[in-house]
Amino acid sequence: MSVDYTQKSYWLNSYGPYTPSAPVDGDVSVDVAIIGGGYTGLATAYFLRKAEPTMKVAILEGEIVGYGASGRNGGFAMTLFGLEPAVTAMLFGKQRMVDAHHYCERSVDLVRDLIREHNIQSDFEYTGFLRLATTPG
Repeated sequence: MSVDYTQKSYWLNSYGPYTPSAPVDGDVSVDVAIIGGGYTGLATAYFLRKAEPTMKVAILEGEIVGYGASGRNGGFAMTLFGLEPAVTAMLFGKQRMVDAHHYCERSVDLVRDLIREHNIQSDFEYTGFLRLATTPG
């Protein structure tokens, strides 16, 4: 029985049919096994192979590539990382908050650069991010 993943993933709903690879059968020998085929797993595999093209890398995914949070993020590439900047500054100091924000900016730049480098068909727009105050505080 085939599972319809299009209602669980923004990407599959937007970009059409996807045929998962067959499950691993038997022993497989690799240099690195990556658990999870989301952004982190796929990026890790990509950069490992870019650094060492002969490296044998396997991505092991329990469902399909992009099934988890990476497939459900609605297509956003943003500089937010879970904590409000004021909370991050309070917990870790202002400089670490600034460093974290710059790190997130570089991650969005990386997405843009990879799309350009590999001529990936996508609706990516490098529009920036606007944060508005809703209270005087």
